[in-house]
Amino acid sequence: MWNDNPSVPADNDVLTVMGLGALEEGFAGSKFLQKVNVPVVPTSECREDKMYGAGITDQMLCAGFAEGGQDACQGDSGGPLVKRVPQADGSFIDYHVGVVSFGRGCARENKPGVYARTSEARSFIEDTVCDNWGSSASFCRNNSGPSQSPPCEAELDVLVETDTYGYETSWSLKEQISGEEIFTRSYKIAFFDNSHKVCVRKNTCYTFNITDSHGDGMCFENNCGLYKLQVPGEVPFKSGANFGDYEVTQFCIDSEGNHINELQERDDTSSTSSDEIECKDDKNFKFRGGRGCGFVSRKRFGKARRLCKKKG
Repeated sequence: MWNDNPSVPADNDVLTVMGLGALEEGFAGSKFLQKVNVPVVPTSECREDKMYGAGITDQMLCAGFAEGGQDACQGDSGGPLVKRVPQADGSFIDYHVGVVSFGRGCARENKPGVYARTSEARSFIEDTVCDNWGSSASFCRNNSGPSQSPPCEAELDVLVETDTYGYETSWSLKEQISGEEIFTRSYKIAFFDNSHKVCVRKNTCYTFNITDSHGDGMCFENNCGLYKLQVPGEVPFKSGANFGDYEVTQFCIDSEGNHINELQERDDTSSTSSDEIECKDDKNFKFRGGRGCGFVSRKRFGKARRLCKKKG
């Protein structure tokens, strides 16, 4: 949730900054998403000459330690600064209070990180998100709420627990006949349980393709992640981890929303009317060439066979 209260965060509040920037000044960025907790530095203190002087405006906030040691760094710019607020039920709400902007080096003494205040960008955020993008976000003016999506015909649960190199894993789900991509996902965080509910259609077949860019599946030095596919209420019908470059699973969803390996071939005569069910072959009917109804296979020549019927 984004913060539009100018009094938040308060001085000395502990905030969390996240990013894929360098772990040390002068080094390359991290392969994994990192986070660090930093306290808010009062603006009056951050404006002192030993820090940044008069260059700090009311649109900015400073966060870090006077002695240095922990901070955002190169490559983290644009990343979020959040304040986590515990709730009575034990859950948390994370408020987006700032954006990584600049600093003198990384984690230097008396040089905390400087962030753009989210609350100072309220008008810009609303104009961009609500007016330009037409979003139905809860903070948008004259918002009537998000439109209700039609209910899913059926659901598929995709559960992915990433391994040490979560960023190597990605997957997609496509309809077999149309080739339409229904869902796709890639990851950034190691050893994280990801759960996805995907809307699928009944009487439809799908192809699930999971890949590992390094070619070692979801395992590294015997530490493996795991993926599972299941229909809610059923046991997983597919799971795996050590699949090398990729693994493909083809499956179908039947008319009840359950998983099956393949759809039954439809009989052309399966949807006949009550009159047609009572019909029988006309012994006098002849096809061109003189053949009667006897040579017609019910499954293979369903339409032709109906020509042979008449009311009994």
